[in-house]
Amino acid sequence: IVKHIIAKSHAELELESEPGKGTTIRVIF
Repeated sequence: IVKHIIAKSHAELELESEPGKGTTIRVIF
């Protein structure tokens, strides 16, 4: 579902995963 929304809005998705810090997800519209 998320990928479908991103594809329609031409957004960029950044996913950063750091051990011990967790995961950071950035969506740029």
